[in-house]
Amino acid sequence: MMETWVNDHLDLYIYAKKIGDIEWQKQILAALHNKDQLLRQELHQMVSEGLWKKFDQINEDLVLVYRQLCHSKEPHLFEELKWKVLLLRAERQSIMEQIRQLHLVLSS
Repeated sequence: MMETWVNDHLDLYIYAKKIGDIEWQKQILAALHNKDQLLRQELHQMVSEGLWKKFDQINEDLVLVYRQLCHSKEPHLFEELKWKVLLLRAERQSIMEQIRQLHLVLSS
């Protein structure tokens, strides 16, 4: 991933040099110098999006389980569904903590 990004920017730099666009050359060089920070930001963004997707899926799962709970008449099934709610809520709490930690890292 990073190798492709660097190669693409080097190609752009060569092209900018060929057409004589000095300002663009400077921008490309700055991006190359900041590549590690840019990569970190991109990776954090990808991780954050993945965590939010998991969070949303857990919420959807919870809604389905709550609906099943409302219609459950069997004591065994009712207890099983309550246990599933507890597990999903714990998983959601874990995801929220991971999101919080990721944002703390980004803001420091």
